[in-house]
Amino acid sequence: MLRPPNFSPIFAVKFIHMAKINHKYPLKITLAALLIVLAVVFGVYGAGIYQIYHFNSKMEIPDGPDNLILTIHPDSAGFVHDAVDCAVTIDMGSRHSFITAETLARLKGLGYDAQEQQTLLYTTDQSGHYRIYTRKVVMPVKFLTDSVGTDTVTFNHVELLISNREEGNLLGMDFLEKFVLAHDKHTGAISLLRAVPDSAAFVTDLNGHDSAIGDLFGYSRRVYVSLMVNDETPENYYLDTGLGMRSCALVQPKNNISKATTPVRRDSISGMMIQDNCRVQIGDRMRFAQVTYSDSLHTDEYSINPFTALNRSVILDLPQKKLYYAH
Repeated sequence: MLRPPNFSPIFAVKFIHMAKINHKYPLKITLAALLIVLAVVFGVYGAGIYQIYHFNSKMEIPDGPDNLILTIHPDSAGFVHDAVDCAVTIDMGSRHSFITAETLARLKGLGYDAQEQQTLLYTTDQSGHYRIYTRKVVMPVKFLTDSVGTDTVTFNHVELLISNREEGNLLGMDFLEKFVLAHDKHTGAISLLRAVPDSAAFVTDLNGHDSAIGDLFGYSRRVYVSLMVNDETPENYYLDTGLGMRSCALVQPKNNISKATTPVRRDSISGMMIQDNCRVQIGDRMRFAQVTYSDSLHTDEYSINPFTALNRSVILDLPQKKLYYAH
Protein backbone atom coordinates (compact mmCIF):
# COMPACT_ATOMS: atom_id res chain seq x y z
CA MET A 1 0.00 0.00 0.00
CA LEU A 2 1.17 3.57 -0.66
CA ARG A 3 2.11 5.37 2.56
CA PRO A 4 2.37 9.25 2.69
CA PRO A 5 5.64 10.50 4.22
CA ASN A 6 4.14 13.79 5.32
CA PHE A 7 0.42 13.91 5.97
CA SER A 8 -1.54 16.95 4.73
CA PRO A 9 -5.12 17.43 3.45
CA ILE A 10 -3.88 18.00 -0.11
CA PHE A 11 -1.67 14.91 0.00
CA ALA A 12 -4.57 12.90 1.47
CA VAL A 13 -6.73 13.70 -1.55
CA LYS A 14 -3.89 12.74 -3.91
CA PHE A 15 -3.26 9.56 -1.93
CA ILE A 16 -6.90 8.48 -2.14
CA HIS A 17 -6.94 9.17 -5.87
CA MET A 18 -3.76 7.12 -6.39
CA ALA A 19 -5.17 4.26 -4.29
CA LYS A 20 -8.32 4.17 -6.40
CA ILE A 21 -6.24 3.97 -9.57
CA ASN A 22 -4.09 1.17 -8.16
CA HIS A 23 -7.09 -0.86 -7.04
CA LYS A 24 -9.37 -0.13 -9.96
CA TYR A 25 -7.98 -2.68 -12.40
CA PRO A 26 -7.25 -5.51 -9.89
CA LEU A 27 -10.90 -5.30 -8.86
CA LYS A 28 -12.02 -5.60 -12.46
CA ILE A 29 -9.68 -8.54 -12.99
CA THR A 30 -11.05 -10.24 -9.86
CA LEU A 31 -14.64 -9.74 -11.00
CA ALA A 32 -13.81 -10.99 -14.48
CA ALA A 33 -12.13 -14.09 -13.06
CA LEU A 34 -15.13 -14.71 -10.82
CA LEU A 35 -17.51 -14.40 -13.78
CA ILE A 36 -15.39 -16.83 -15.79
CA VAL A 37 -15.44 -19.36 -12.95
CA LEU A 38 -19.22 -19.02 -12.60
CA ALA A 39 -19.66 -19.40 -16.36
CA VAL A 40 -17.58 -22.60 -16.32
CA VAL A 41 -19.49 -23.99 -13.32
CA PHE A 42 -22.89 -23.25 -14.83
CA GLY A 43 -21.69 -24.52 -18.21
CA VAL A 44 -20.66 -27.84 -16.72
CA TYR A 45 -23.90 -27.94 -14.72
CA GLY A 46 -25.95 -27.26 -17.84
CA ALA A 47 -24.04 -29.87 -19.82
CA GLY A 48 -24.68 -32.38 -17.05
CA ILE A 49 -28.40 -31.62 -17.00
CA TYR A 50 -28.55 -31.88 -20.80
CA GLN A 51 -26.75 -35.24 -20.77
CA ILE A 52 -29.01 -36.63 -18.06
CA TYR A 53 -32.23 -35.57 -19.75
CA HIS A 54 -31.17 -36.64 -23.25
CA PHE A 55 -29.31 -39.87 -22.54
CA ASN A 56 -31.11 -42.62 -24.50
CA SER A 57 -33.62 -40.09 -25.84
CA LYS A 58 -33.09 -41.47 -29.37
CA MET A 59 -33.56 -45.11 -28.43
CA GLU A 60 -35.98 -46.89 -30.77
CA ILE A 61 -38.64 -49.20 -29.35
CA PRO A 62 -39.80 -51.97 -31.71
CA ASP A 63 -43.11 -51.28 -33.39
CA GLY A 64 -45.93 -53.79 -33.22
CA PRO A 65 -49.65 -54.21 -32.64
CA ASP A 66 -49.27 -56.20 -29.43
CA ASN A 67 -49.02 -54.72 -25.97
CA LEU A 68 -46.28 -57.19 -25.10
CA ILE A 69 -42.87 -56.18 -26.48
CA LEU A 70 -40.64 -58.75 -24.79
CA THR A 71 -40.56 -61.31 -21.99
CA ILE A 72 -37.21 -62.30 -20.51
CA HIS A 73 -36.46 -64.98 -17.92
CA PRO A 74 -33.72 -64.41 -15.32
CA ASP A 75 -31.43 -67.34 -14.58
CA SER A 76 -30.83 -68.77 -11.11
CA ALA A 77 -28.35 -65.97 -10.35
CA GLY A 78 -30.81 -63.25 -11.37
CA PHE A 79 -29.26 -62.33 -14.73
CA VAL A 80 -31.17 -62.12 -18.00
CA HIS A 81 -29.34 -63.03 -21.21
CA ASP A 82 -29.35 -61.18 -24.50
CA ALA A 83 -29.48 -62.73 -27.97
CA VAL A 84 -25.83 -63.82 -27.83
CA ASP A 85 -25.99 -64.99 -24.19
CA CYS A 86 -24.34 -61.98 -22.52
CA ALA A 87 -25.45 -61.72 -18.90
CA VAL A 88 -27.35 -58.50 -18.14
CA THR A 89 -28.82 -57.12 -14.91
CA ILE A 90 -32.24 -55.44 -14.95
CA ASP A 91 -31.43 -52.70 -12.45
CA MET A 92 -34.03 -50.16 -11.44
CA GLY A 93 -31.54 -48.81 -8.93
CA SER A 94 -29.13 -47.59 -11.62
CA ARG A 95 -29.74 -44.27 -13.34
CA HIS A 96 -27.91 -45.35 -16.48
CA SER A 97 -27.17 -48.45 -18.55
CA PHE A 98 -23.66 -49.93 -18.75
CA ILE A 99 -21.62 -52.33 -20.84
CA THR A 100 -18.17 -53.67 -20.09
CA ALA A 101 -15.30 -53.17 -22.54
CA GLU A 102 -14.97 -56.96 -22.77
CA THR A 103 -18.61 -57.44 -23.75
CA LEU A 104 -18.39 -54.56 -26.24
CA ALA A 105 -15.36 -56.13 -27.93
CA ARG A 106 -17.20 -59.45 -28.17
CA LEU A 107 -20.30 -57.88 -29.73
CA LYS A 108 -18.18 -55.95 -32.23
CA GLY A 109 -16.55 -59.25 -33.18
CA LEU A 110 -20.02 -60.65 -33.84
CA GLY A 111 -20.77 -57.82 -36.26
CA TYR A 112 -22.78 -55.47 -34.03
CA ASP A 113 -22.92 -51.87 -35.27
CA ALA A 114 -21.39 -50.28 -32.16
CA GLN A 115 -20.39 -46.63 -32.40
CA GLU A 116 -18.12 -45.48 -29.61
CA GLN A 117 -18.43 -41.81 -28.74
CA GLN A 118 -17.00 -39.29 -26.30
CA THR A 119 -19.26 -38.07 -23.51
CA LEU A 120 -18.97 -36.25 -20.20
CA LEU A 121 -21.36 -37.55 -17.60
CA TYR A 122 -21.10 -37.36 -13.81
CA THR A 123 -23.27 -40.14 -12.47
CA THR A 124 -23.33 -43.16 -10.21
CA ASP A 125 -21.78 -46.44 -11.30
CA GLN A 126 -23.34 -49.87 -10.88
CA SER A 127 -22.53 -49.81 -7.16
CA GLY A 128 -23.86 -46.34 -6.48
CA HIS A 129 -20.48 -44.55 -6.37
CA TYR A 130 -20.16 -41.24 -8.21
CA ARG A 131 -17.81 -41.25 -11.20
CA ILE A 132 -17.12 -39.22 -14.31
CA TYR A 133 -17.68 -41.16 -17.54
CA THR A 134 -16.07 -40.06 -20.78
CA ARG A 135 -16.94 -42.97 -23.11
CA LYS A 136 -20.21 -44.38 -24.32
CA VAL A 137 -21.38 -46.60 -27.15
CA VAL A 138 -24.52 -46.37 -29.27
CA MET A 139 -25.64 -49.79 -30.45
CA PRO A 140 -28.56 -52.20 -30.76
CA VAL A 141 -29.63 -54.33 -27.79
CA LYS A 142 -31.13 -57.65 -28.88
CA PHE A 143 -33.06 -60.36 -27.05
CA LEU A 144 -34.47 -63.65 -28.31
CA THR A 145 -38.24 -63.82 -28.35
CA ASP A 146 -38.10 -67.28 -26.76
CA SER A 147 -35.51 -69.74 -25.52
CA VAL A 148 -35.76 -72.14 -28.50
CA GLY A 149 -36.17 -69.81 -31.48
CA THR A 150 -33.89 -67.46 -33.38
CA ASP A 151 -36.24 -64.48 -33.76
CA THR A 152 -35.06 -61.38 -31.92
CA VAL A 153 -36.52 -58.20 -30.46
CA THR A 154 -34.16 -55.33 -31.20
CA PHE A 155 -33.92 -51.97 -29.45
CA ASN A 156 -31.90 -49.67 -31.72
CA HIS A 157 -29.74 -46.67 -30.84
CA VAL A 158 -29.32 -47.63 -27.19
CA GLU A 159 -26.71 -45.56 -25.35
CA LEU A 160 -24.54 -47.49 -22.89
CA LEU A 161 -21.79 -46.11 -20.69
CA ILE A 162 -18.59 -48.13 -21.02
CA SER A 163 -17.45 -49.42 -17.64
CA ASN A 164 -15.07 -52.06 -16.35
CA ARG A 165 -16.81 -52.44 -13.01
CA GLU A 166 -17.17 -56.03 -11.86
CA GLU A 167 -20.96 -55.67 -11.74
CA GLY A 168 -20.89 -55.93 -15.51
CA ASN A 169 -23.60 -55.18 -18.05
CA LEU A 170 -26.90 -53.72 -16.98
CA LEU A 171 -29.99 -51.96 -18.25
CA GLY A 172 -30.80 -49.06 -15.94
CA MET A 173 -33.60 -46.58 -15.63
CA ASP A 174 -32.65 -44.60 -18.74
CA PHE A 175 -33.75 -47.72 -20.63
CA LEU A 176 -36.44 -49.13 -18.32
CA GLU A 177 -38.36 -45.90 -17.69
CA LYS A 178 -39.77 -46.08 -21.22
CA PHE A 179 -41.81 -49.22 -20.45
CA VAL A 180 -44.44 -50.73 -18.25
CA LEU A 181 -42.66 -53.56 -16.41
CA ALA A 182 -44.55 -56.69 -15.38
CA HIS A 183 -42.97 -59.23 -13.03
CA ASP A 184 -44.46 -62.71 -12.68
CA LYS A 185 -44.02 -63.84 -9.10
CA HIS A 186 -44.37 -67.52 -10.00
CA THR A 187 -41.95 -67.78 -12.93
CA GLY A 188 -39.72 -64.76 -12.29
CA ALA A 189 -40.29 -63.56 -15.86
CA ILE A 190 -39.98 -59.84 -16.59
CA SER A 191 -42.12 -58.43 -19.40
CA LEU A 192 -41.78 -55.09 -21.17
CA LEU A 193 -45.21 -53.72 -22.09
CA ARG A 194 -46.49 -50.69 -23.96
CA ALA A 195 -49.40 -50.05 -21.59
CA VAL A 196 -50.93 -51.29 -18.35
CA PRO A 197 -53.29 -54.26 -18.94
CA ASP A 198 -56.97 -53.58 -18.27
CA SER A 199 -57.06 -56.38 -15.70
CA ALA A 200 -54.41 -54.78 -13.47
CA ALA A 201 -55.48 -53.58 -10.00
CA PHE A 202 -54.15 -50.17 -8.98
CA VAL A 203 -52.26 -50.15 -5.67
CA THR A 204 -50.52 -46.81 -5.24
CA ASP A 205 -48.67 -43.99 -6.91
CA LEU A 206 -44.89 -43.99 -7.22
CA ASN A 207 -42.90 -40.81 -6.89
CA GLY A 208 -39.58 -39.39 -7.99
CA HIS A 209 -37.36 -36.31 -7.96
CA ASP A 210 -37.97 -33.81 -10.73
CA SER A 211 -35.75 -30.85 -9.82
CA ALA A 212 -32.77 -29.94 -11.98
CA ILE A 213 -30.42 -29.92 -9.00
CA GLY A 214 -31.70 -33.32 -7.97
CA ASP A 215 -31.19 -34.56 -11.51
CA LEU A 216 -27.56 -33.51 -11.55
CA PHE A 217 -26.68 -34.93 -8.16
CA GLY A 218 -28.16 -38.36 -8.37
CA TYR A 219 -31.92 -38.18 -8.13
CA SER A 220 -33.09 -38.17 -11.72
CA ARG A 221 -34.81 -41.36 -12.79
CA ARG A 222 -34.99 -42.56 -9.20
CA VAL A 223 -38.41 -43.96 -8.37
CA TYR A 224 -39.79 -44.34 -4.86
CA VAL A 225 -42.86 -45.77 -3.17
CA SER A 226 -44.24 -44.71 0.19
CA LEU A 227 -44.46 -47.60 2.66
CA MET A 228 -45.29 -48.02 6.33
CA VAL A 229 -43.52 -50.94 8.05
CA ASN A 230 -44.70 -52.25 11.41
CA ASP A 231 -46.82 -49.12 11.96
CA GLU A 232 -43.76 -46.88 11.97
CA THR A 233 -43.65 -43.49 10.27
CA PRO A 234 -44.07 -43.94 6.49
CA GLU A 235 -40.86 -43.68 4.47
CA ASN A 236 -40.10 -43.31 0.78
CA TYR A 237 -38.49 -46.59 -0.31
CA TYR A 238 -36.20 -46.54 -3.34
CA LEU A 239 -37.08 -49.11 -6.02
CA ASP A 240 -33.92 -51.14 -6.62
CA THR A 241 -33.49 -54.48 -8.41
CA GLY A 242 -29.69 -54.39 -8.64
CA LEU A 243 -27.16 -56.98 -7.55
CA GLY A 244 -27.14 -55.90 -3.91
CA MET A 245 -30.91 -56.23 -3.62
CA ARG A 246 -31.43 -59.61 -5.28
CA SER A 247 -31.76 -61.52 -2.03
CA CYS A 248 -33.52 -58.67 -0.18
CA ALA A 249 -37.10 -57.51 0.06
CA LEU A 250 -36.89 -54.34 2.13
CA VAL A 251 -33.77 -52.61 3.41
CA GLN A 252 -33.52 -50.24 6.36
CA PRO A 253 -30.45 -48.68 8.02
CA LYS A 254 -28.77 -50.68 10.78
CA ASN A 255 -29.71 -48.24 13.52
CA ASN A 256 -33.38 -49.16 12.95
CA ILE A 257 -32.79 -52.54 14.60
CA SER A 258 -33.78 -50.90 17.88
CA LYS A 259 -37.29 -50.39 16.42
CA ALA A 260 -37.80 -54.07 15.57
CA THR A 261 -41.09 -55.44 16.89
CA THR A 262 -40.12 -59.13 16.57
CA PRO A 263 -36.80 -60.96 17.10
CA VAL A 264 -33.98 -60.07 14.69
CA ARG A 265 -31.72 -62.86 13.43
CA ARG A 266 -28.38 -63.01 11.64
CA ASP A 267 -28.63 -64.57 8.18
CA SER A 268 -26.35 -67.60 7.96
CA ILE A 269 -25.30 -66.82 4.36
CA SER A 270 -25.06 -63.03 4.11
CA GLY A 271 -24.33 -62.35 7.78
CA MET A 272 -26.80 -59.45 7.72
CA MET A 273 -29.42 -58.84 10.39
CA ILE A 274 -32.95 -59.72 9.32
CA GLN A 275 -36.43 -59.34 10.74
CA ASP A 276 -39.06 -61.72 9.33
CA ASN A 277 -42.78 -61.23 8.78
CA CYS A 278 -42.90 -57.45 9.05
CA ARG A 279 -46.24 -55.78 8.37
CA VAL A 280 -45.99 -53.64 5.26
CA GLN A 281 -48.73 -51.20 4.29
CA ILE A 282 -48.58 -50.04 0.67
CA GLY A 283 -51.46 -47.86 -0.39
CA ASP A 284 -54.47 -49.44 1.29
CA ARG A 285 -53.01 -52.95 0.98
CA MET A 286 -51.26 -54.94 3.69
CA ARG A 287 -48.47 -57.46 3.06
CA PHE A 288 -45.84 -59.25 5.13
CA ALA A 289 -42.20 -59.01 4.11
CA GLN A 290 -38.67 -59.46 5.39
CA VAL A 291 -36.60 -56.43 6.41
CA THR A 292 -32.81 -56.49 6.07
CA TYR A 293 -30.83 -54.05 8.22
CA SER A 294 -27.71 -52.95 6.37
CA ASP A 295 -25.58 -49.91 5.58
CA SER A 296 -23.42 -51.66 2.98
CA LEU A 297 -25.66 -52.64 0.06
CA HIS A 298 -24.86 -49.58 -2.11
CA THR A 299 -28.47 -48.51 -2.16
CA ASP A 300 -30.58 -45.89 -0.37
CA GLU A 301 -31.13 -46.11 3.37
CA TYR A 302 -34.69 -47.26 2.67
CA SER A 303 -34.99 -49.52 -0.37
CA ILE A 304 -37.39 -52.08 -1.78
CA ASN A 305 -37.02 -54.78 -4.37
CA PRO A 306 -40.53 -54.74 -5.90
CA PHE A 307 -39.93 -58.14 -7.51
CA THR A 308 -39.47 -59.88 -4.14
CA ALA A 309 -41.03 -57.74 -1.41
CA LEU A 310 -44.74 -57.81 -2.18
CA ASN A 311 -45.24 -61.55 -2.72
CA ARG A 312 -47.44 -60.73 -5.70
CA SER A 313 -47.05 -60.40 -9.44
CA VAL A 314 -46.60 -56.66 -9.92
CA ILE A 315 -46.88 -54.17 -12.77
CA LEU A 316 -44.80 -51.01 -12.62
CA ASP A 317 -45.97 -48.22 -14.90
CA LEU A 318 -42.68 -46.34 -14.92
CA PRO A 319 -43.66 -43.58 -17.37
CA GLN A 320 -46.72 -42.67 -15.28
CA LYS A 321 -45.20 -43.73 -11.92
CA LYS A 322 -47.92 -46.11 -10.76
CA LEU A 323 -47.88 -49.54 -9.13
CA TYR A 324 -50.43 -52.28 -9.87
CA TYR A 325 -51.01 -55.89 -8.91
CA ALA A 326 -51.45 -58.29 -11.81
CA HIS A 327 -54.54 -60.48 -12.10
